[in-house]
Amino acid sequence: MTLFIVGSYILVLSWTKEFEGWFIKEIRKVFKKLEKTDFEIHLSNTSLEKLFERLIYSGFLLDEEDFEKSLENKKIFVEVFASGKLPIKPIFHLTMENLETAYFFNHLFSFSNKLNRPKCIRIFRYPDRLIITKNLATELSDAKGLSQGPFKIKEIDDLFIDLSR
Repeated sequence: MTLFIVGSYILVLSWTKEFEGWFIKEIRKVFKKLEKTDFEIHLSNTSLEKLFERLIYSGFLLDEEDFEKSLENKKIFVEVFASGKLPIKPIFHLTMENLETAYFFNHLFSFSNKLNRPKCIRIFRYPDRLIITKNLATELSDAKGLSQGPFKIKEIDDLFIDLSR
């Protein structure tokens, strides 16, 4: 008899709006945990769009001459960073030197957890070759030893001004 009463109570409870709201939230949490992302970036979509536009404007990122293609690239840029899913091959072409690229990546890391150089080189490449992680690390450590920063340090810093998380 006790089992019948408990079962009936749970059945009645499960038909209430409160239970429905709680249950749906819990199910979403479970699915969110199951959805694997490669990294997270703590920038809004608007900030990601600004970053893309600033990279293009500064000449650090090659873009298509075609306006429609440029809009599509911006959409892809935002999608890659907002979703946290790495593309199969690098999509965006940086026109920076190794030291500048390492400095740019370090700025990106400050807005992210789980984003690192190997993951960045799955998003970015140079126009004529792939980016090699070892080269970035070597040049960055050499520059620290010499107390030199990247040649275009201010321009790279300016890319990240006023970006909201």
